[in-house]
Amino acid sequence: MTRLAPLVLLSLLACNTTVVAGYDDCSIAINPTPAAGLPGDVITLDGGPFSATWDTVVRVGGVDASVTDVVRADCDTCDTCRADADCLSCGACADCDAVCATCVQTVVFLVPDVTPGVQPVVMYNQHGTSEVASVEVLGASTDTDTPADTDVVAPPSP
Repeated sequence: MTRLAPLVLLSLLACNTTVVAGYDDCSIAINPTPAAGLPGDVITLDGGPFSATWDTVVRVGGVDASVTDVVRADCDTCDTCRADADCLSCGACADCDAVCATCVQTVVFLVPDVTPGVQPVVMYNQHGTSEVASVEVLGASTDTDTPADTDVVAPPSP
């Protein structure tokens, strides 16, 4: 039994504690452009804060859309400034407003196959959840260019 004591003591001393860093829970701003599209069409969300494609989920009418790109153009200097100034990833940061003015963020997604009509759009990423925006999902055209009963049709020429 005395030979096991050092092993038990060693295993107890070998345990590490893990510190889990907190995260910001932002209200993410999104603005869809264009505001309407057919299933499979590309819609771009402007706003932020955005992160990366791998952690971004866009839902249209409760259905996951395919996120094809997340672009953060000219944002590196802003990110560094915010970190150095101990600012949160969302919200105002007076020390960095001028530097961050050049940061342009977009998320590109494909309209999923959902019921035509105005549908809610919500985006999720490491920063939190967006406000609810909307897009109009267009359906296939029902106009087949055939005359209706009320259309005046010229008689065939002799």
